[in-house]
Amino acid sequence: LPKSRMMRRLFMFLSFCALLSTAKSQDIFFSQYFASPLTLNPALTGLHGGDFRAVVNYRSQWFAIPTFSSWAPYTTVQASFDARLFPERMRENILGMGLAFYNDAAGNGNLTTRAGLFSLSYHQGLDRFGRSNLGLGLQTGYVSKRVNEGDLIFEQQWDAGANAFNPLAFNGESFQNGNISYPEVNAGALFSSQPNEEFGYMFGVGVNHVHQPNESFLGEDNKLNTRINAHAAAQIKVGDYSYITPTVLYMLQGNAQQANVGSGFEYELAENVSAFAGGWARLVGGINGFGIDAIIGVIGVEAYNMRAGLSYDVTLSDLRVPTNSNGALELSLIYTHNKQGPMAIDYNRFCPKF
Repeated sequence: LPKSRMMRRLFMFLSFCALLSTAKSQDIFFSQYFASPLTLNPALTGLHGGDFRAVVNYRSQWFAIPTFSSWAPYTTVQASFDARLFPERMRENILGMGLAFYNDAAGNGNLTTRAGLFSLSYHQGLDRFGRSNLGLGLQTGYVSKRVNEGDLIFEQQWDAGANAFNPLAFNGESFQNGNISYPEVNAGALFSSQPNEEFGYMFGVGVNHVHQPNESFLGEDNKLNTRINAHAAAQIKVGDYSYITPTVLYMLQGNAQQANVGSGFEYELAENVSAFAGGWARLVGGINGFGIDAIIGVIGVEAYNMRAGLSYDVTLSDLRVPTNSNGALELSLIYTHNKQGPMAIDYNRFCPKF
């Protein structure tokens, strides 16, 4: 293709991505979803094996595609803090409280989403030793979105005579408001259990946008679909110094579906120091079924109370053509204060690594 046609297709692709995000409100998502517990399920608040936990996640997607303002059309930063309240008084039960914040910049149109969320959870011990717990969580907060119309380009702005886009030309669109905001309500439930020192598991469901808020930059009636996050994880000791952590995540929002399936492996290098690696397949689909979208590789290290993970998504779907086969790079950092040792038998602190 001539250079001008290639640039035209590239700019139209980026504008389409931005408009798609604007119209359908693409939720934030991390490939290391297990390292962002408060955005996965509010019931995970306070369930971390320590006194409190601080988390930071960064994701950069399709970073090799040039845009007007950056080299990363999709970037997300998330931070959270959660703690167990009154641990001595609660005994085998857990009362958790947490705060989460995120900033997401999507597409060439600088669609920016910011949110601040507050969550509470309660986990009831189902036996006197706290080996199994049933938890409920509620999360509420505020979401704001902003789109910079001046950074968007449209087909109507293509100047055939100049063989280039004219960003000053009328684009044929009418944005009534470049800024919108609304309250957010999420909820979740979780069952976790550690029958013995060799095996533990959990499964839960998170529900985002319970009240289906209305959002639109064009003044239309556009309800944000509820999103269901169903997830499960296990922690299985397979040697004196190692264990595996199989996980699965299924998400449903409107007609869109996504599933992540895989497992991690962790090995203790020394006392309070371990290394881990894992692989996951991401499947996406709609009414016509599932297809593989990407393969995700994760590596990391844990030393004392700090855990760091690095992952990369290898795109396998048709998006590998317009994105030049680039995927997403992700970094996660988790600090857990006064954390229990691996597979420790302090039952009411159990939380799988993944």
